[in-house]
Amino acid sequence: MKTTGIVLCLSISCLVFLSPVRATDNRYVEEFFTTDYRDQNQTTAWWDTNTGTLRMYPFVPRVVSTYSGSGQGLDIVVAGKYAFVAHGGLGGLTVLDITDPENLSFAGKYDTPGSAMGIAVAGNNAYIADGLNGLVIVNITDPAHPVYAGGCDTPGYARDVVVDGNYAYVADEDEGLQVIDIKNPASPAVTGCYNTPGSAWRVDVSGNYAYVADFALGGLQVIDISDPENPTFSDSYNTNGTAYGVKISGDFAYVSDWHEGLAVIDISDPTDVSFAGGCNPGYIQYIDITGDYAYAVGLAGVYEINISDPSNPAVLDTIPVGNTWGIALAGEYAYLANYTSGIKTIHVCNIRPPLHVGGFDRDGNRPMVLSGNYLWNDIGSDVYAYDISDPANPVPAGTYSVGSGSAGDIFISGDYLFAAAYSGGLEVVDISDPASPFLAGNYATPLIVQSVSVSGDYAYLAGEDSLLAIDISDPANPARGGAVNLHWLCNTVSVTVDGDYAFVCMGNPGICVVDISDPANPDSIGEYSTPGKAMQAVVDGDYLYVVDYYSIVVLDISDPANPAPAPMTDLVFLMV
Repeated sequence: MKTTGIVLCLSISCLVFLSPVRATDNRYVEEFFTTDYRDQNQTTAWWDTNTGTLRMYPFVPRVVSTYSGSGQGLDIVVAGKYAFVAHGGLGGLTVLDITDPENLSFAGKYDTPGSAMGIAVAGNNAYIADGLNGLVIVNITDPAHPVYAGGCDTPGYARDVVVDGNYAYVADEDEGLQVIDIKNPASPAVTGCYNTPGSAWRVDVSGNYAYVADFALGGLQVIDISDPENPTFSDSYNTNGTAYGVKISGDFAYVSDWHEGLAVIDISDPTDVSFAGGCNPGYIQYIDITGDYAYAVGLAGVYEINISDPSNPAVLDTIPVGNTWGIALAGEYAYLANYTSGIKTIHVCNIRPPLHVGGFDRDGNRPMVLSGNYLWNDIGSDVYAYDISDPANPVPAGTYSVGSGSAGDIFISGDYLFAAAYSGGLEVVDISDPASPFLAGNYATPLIVQSVSVSGDYAYLAGEDSLLAIDISDPANPARGGAVNLHWLCNTVSVTVDGDYAFVCMGNPGICVVDISDPANPDSIGEYSTPGKAMQAVVDGDYLYVVDYYSIVVLDISDPANPAPAPMTDLVFLMV
């Protein structure tokens, strides 16, 4: 959720290659190694003079790979270089290696006792909605050899699951929403439930609310899960079709409404939701979203939909791949769980040129974090909230004054903003009402902290030569977790967390990798000395992109203990 001011666009294919041709008969064929003949006003393509290629906007989606596995492909999740597939019937869990997205390969398998309908991945575990068998938890530390970790029967038919913090939320068909405590994956237990009026088929979670696609009778059900053990009704919207699936993005719920196509529901106020817009390209069962684009799957295949204006979504393209139930987007690729023909990879590659639409004046080059319809800007002594629901006209919404007088970094998770307040340690700010943020809790650290990142129930603070883990399961009372000392010459600048690892930028010494799988005992496991000063880092799959003061350093972190320079082949950087 950090903004670094650098857009890293990976463009691996989607190229138009032209063989060099000499000018003959008074004709000239552009070789693209020069822009001398480019019409600056009319040309919208990217002329890559380094490789002599032309990159076109937008790119046309195409099927590039198919893997025919056992069972019916019903759901799919991508984590790192693996895709985890719920194969219904007797298929269970299938793990595919997607290191080369255009050449999928089998990695591992676990046969669940029920019918694997839905899947979520968090940390080292895959959580499977296993039909009549309830929730099955599979340890995927070694993706080639997934093993049973735990399970919990549910009263209905477990069709979908999403994990948020210490809880798994299961769409349990006629038994509604089941809330399962997964703090100990070996002994999960149902701790709460809410019986929806229809049949709960899909679920997504955002903030303190669970959004349930309630099939034939219930439409979209909004459930307050601020107390996970006592979920309560918040509001609902009865769609015109049959609500098969739901995906949350910002202030909108995108409902796969079967024969009625896509329904967009405004959830900016979860207690008073309303219809925003829709379109009907055909029968839709599920949807995934990246930026301004939604990819909806159904009987005919995949529909690419522009949702930059949620009140007027527009179908851009159709990819006819047959009856598809699940989709997961990762980078330039969409991975499809097809009901009859296995797993397919589509190269979507919808890179569009950036367009300036609005802005606001604020002194300083300080951290900014986007959360829903609000942009939070830390200028040191104060943190400002801007309402950007109309991106062309952002307006001030609220202000929080940092107690210690200055904040070096901010991070947002749910209804809380976490500020690394230098000598003031960690400040936890309640931003449930962006117009009136207030201090909810704080933890005074023994050192000066400059950066913060949050994962699950822990905030990770980088300061001086150390990384601290702070337990924030109770935001009002943060508590000390573990700590680890880093390079003796370092003055930590920033921290980025991805899964079980924290990547700490240490300035001159470079990058340090910390294993945080046990937050009570973080362990420094690897380092890489960058040529400049490591300032900030972003993780994308197996790669770490480091802002190294005057340059970008790309590291291969597929083995986190041994980060190494990544081959620069096929990596293209757009500085904007």
